[in-house]
Amino acid sequence: MSLDQVPQPEVAAVAHAVAVLEQAHGVVGAPALPVLAHPDLRPVVDAQLGAVGRVVIEHRDADGAVEGYSSGYADDIAEQLAAEGLAA
Repeated sequence: MSLDQVPQPEVAAVAHAVAVLEQAHGVVGAPALPVLAHPDLRPVVDAQLGAVGRVVIEHRDADGAVEGYSSGYADDIAEQLAAEGLAA
């Protein structure tokens, strides 16, 4: 499913999740972004971030349950940045 196929209320939830992940400093608690647990909307969030070389990173507790999320560069983008001396 692409963003243009998502009903308007869900578009706002997807946009909110992307903005929060990209602006947060650290891990965002899972309850703050329920859209990331939605089986139809999570791929849309992934696609929005993927379009700019970013991915959702799941942070899990000792039992394996998702406790929060952050975003980061996709592996191929991180490798390219490192090769060009741009990685921090």
